[in-house]
Amino acid sequence: MAQEKTKVDLVYILLIRSLFIILGGYRYGKRDGVDFTPALWNSFSTKIQSSLFWRSFYGYGSIVSAMLSINFAPESIAVSIMTTVVFVSVVVGYVFGGETISTYEILSISGGFIGVIMMVNEQFLFKDPAYF
Repeated sequence: MAQEKTKVDLVYILLIRSLFIILGGYRYGKRDGVDFTPALWNSFSTKIQSSLFWRSFYGYGSIVSAMLSINFAPESIAVSIMTTVVFVSVVVGYVFGGETISTYEILSISGGFIGVIMMVNEQFLFKDPAYF
């Protein structure tokens, strides 16, 4: 079965999503007394400015990638990619960030990966599709 295309362009989806994030962040920031003037940005050290820039850049890139996968990949594959992000984040945090992982988190990650594999390939555990 071919994937049905929508009439909404991906650029508009990303633009509207970004506007909602900006407006929501501005509203709640103002409510909490955050100063949004350029003087605040200049008061940060260059290390923090660089960190904020790259965090925003890669965060936005991940959202664009997720939207592209939903738009161009089959739905089962796109959902699988999006559900594995949580598990991969924990592993990357452990390897590169020095975070600790509890036994319960390891069990959850293992169960999540098995669930994703079963979702992508129903033949993984059961040879007969009648089980599903």
